[in-house]
Amino acid sequence: MGARLFLVATLVAAAACGDERTLHVDPGAVDADGDGHPASSDCDDADPNAWDMGQAYRDSDGDGRGAGALEDVCRGWSVPRG
Repeated sequence: MGARLFLVATLVAAAACGDERTLHVDPGAVDADGDGHPASSDCDDADPNAWDMGQAYRDSDGDGRGAGALEDVCRGWSVPRG
């Protein structure tokens, strides 16, 4: 009985968490790429993997480490390669 109760409680808690990345755009707002960020605040409304402006170092040689000056880049959950 205890294991079954624990399993049910765990499933309920997991279902309540949901997908925190899911956003809802206000009715009437444009979101061409369907990423949940309206075009008015999306830095690239044609790319569903990029919506937020941030700064990063360019990794010109692909070694996984950036160098040089910080650059503005349109990104999503991660910084684009290169």
